[in-house]
Amino acid sequence: MSAWAVAVFLVGVVSYFGGANYYFVDRVLPDWGWFFCASLIPRAAAAFDENRGNRAQSFPPLLAVGTAAVALAAMTFIAPPTPHTVSSSSPSGVTTAVFTVGVGSRYGQLDLHQNRGALSRLWYAGCLNGEQPDDAFADMAWSSSTTLVVRTKGGQRLVIGTDPTGRPLNHVTTGENYCR
Repeated sequence: MSAWAVAVFLVGVVSYFGGANYYFVDRVLPDWGWFFCASLIPRAAAAFDENRGNRAQSFPPLLAVGTAAVALAAMTFIAPPTPHTVSSSSPSGVTTAVFTVGVGSRYGQLDLHQNRGALSRLWYAGCLNGEQPDDAFADMAWSSSTTLVVRTKGGQRLVIGTDPTGRPLNHVTTGENYCR
């Protein structure tokens, strides 16, 4: 097995196990793209190498690799409809809280993002049920660098504590927790 095949395999493993938690893998390329390239490129490169002297047989693998690269680049920049999001950074700048309500959904999910560039982590922090007007999200603010306060439209105050790295120490929810 070549070094290239090992590298592609390792990238596939990282994207599968860390795709939802690391900014680089989650945001730069969609998960399906990693596996698509991991399976297509080595096969196409081998077919191209085997048929190097015959232009008619070496063109289809080259076309497949080129098409995969263009499709993957397009998927990186063309996104589905964006959900409504509200974000707030902690005073220390270590963590950013992001509240997201999906397109056509009444349930909102609260996630905490660790601000470390390509090595950023993402943690689930809670869910708010928007079907009940009193349980719907109103706003959020950091009361200290490790304490996030989320308020609902009914006046409920939900407090999330974080450790120094930004990982939530507790989760919050209103109504039925349908997010997870």
